[in-house]
Amino acid sequence: KEEDTFKVDADMNYLKYLPVTASYSHYTLVRPDAPPDMQYVYIKEKEETSFSLKANLTYFRNTDISAFVARRDYTLSVVDVNSPQRSDSFVRWDWGIDGSHKRILFRGNLTVSAGYRKSLSEINAVANEDVISTYIRGQYGKRLTRNLAWNLRLERSNTETNGLDDILNLAETGVFYRLRQWFLSAEYTHSTRE
Repeated sequence: KEEDTFKVDADMNYLKYLPVTASYSHYTLVRPDAPPDMQYVYIKEKEETSFSLKANLTYFRNTDISAFVARRDYTLSVVDVNSPQRSDSFVRWDWGIDGSHKRILFRGNLTVSAGYRKSLSEINAVANEDVISTYIRGQYGKRLTRNLAWNLRLERSNTETNGLDDILNLAETGVFYRLRQWFLSAEYTHSTRE
């Protein structure tokens, strides 16, 4: 069997507050013919290419905004004992944007974040999966005493796959206590799905 991988990464800081990262990789696999006694699907050849581009906006204080786009595609030749050799191809596009903001609130740390992502997959040139994901999340942590800390996290996310929604609501809280050499914690999580 022969395998080859080629990968290139590049970072660009041409714009002061907008660093960009790009990545490219190409992978090939070639195997000899499957032995006659093999009783399972045998991948004879595979070629995979992936590309991604990500940018982070760092202009605002305590606020991060990032966007990305990625593509992954592969083709493979499969030998099956129950059918003749066939070829499959797969293409997937992903893109999205995320943002978060941090600040001090009532002597604690508050982080609020939100994001949007879309994914489109095609198998053998037929679109068969379209996924849209959105989320909003808040997290707050505060030290109540020298040895006692409290944390709260709230999240609502929605994943829509080919028009079907999966909504998650989550609330999580916890306390953390340090007692000499011991570190004690108690957490409670409540979640609902629609």
